[in-house]
Amino acid sequence: MSTDIGKIFEKEIQKVFRALRESHLLGWHRLADTGAAGGSIVAAQPSDYLLALPAGARSPLAGQRLFFCEVKASEKNSTLTKQAMQPAQRGAISFYRELLKLPYLVLFYDAERGVIQVWDGAAVVQEERISKDYLLASIENAGHGVKLNADVVSRGLVDYFALPTMAATLASQPVLL
Repeated sequence: MSTDIGKIFEKEIQKVFRALRESHLLGWHRLADTGAAGGSIVAAQPSDYLLALPAGARSPLAGQRLFFCEVKASEKNSTLTKQAMQPAQRGAISFYRELLKLPYLVLFYDAERGVIQVWDGAAVVQEERISKDYLLASIENAGHGVKLNADVVSRGLVDYFALPTMAATLASQPVLL
C-alpha cells in the first residue's frame, strides 16, 4: 500500500498551524475540497488553506495579511514542480495572485531531505520551468519521511513571517473602555 505523503503532510502542517494559533495568533482555515468534505461534491477551492497573519507580521506581498496557502509534498522531488499543481490550482493562482494581487504561497515538503520550501505561488504560472527566484524561504530539518518536526517548522514559519507572540499582539491592541 502506497503512502500518500501529500495527505499526511496536510495533517502534520495542521498541527503546526494549531500551535501557531495558540502561540502567535496565526489565523488559519482549511478550505474544503472533496476529500476534506468527506466525499461530498464540493466545488474546486483556490487552495488548501486561507491564512491570516497578526498585526506586525511580515506580509508575503504588499502588506497584505490574508493569503491563500497550498501545501504539497513529495518523496521523489526535491523541489516544487509545475506537475505538482493541478490545472485548476494554476488557474486559481493566476486569478488570485497574478490578476488580483493577493498573496498565494505554496509550502512544499521534500520528505526525503526533510526540507520545507516556501514558494510564491506565482512560480507555477510564470514560466515553463519553476525559477528559484520564487523560492522565498527554506526550513531545514523540518522532518524525516512522513513525520514533521513541528517545533522546527513552527520556528521556521515564525522567523519567515516575523510573527509576534500572542502577548505582543494583544499588548499592541488599544484598550476599549
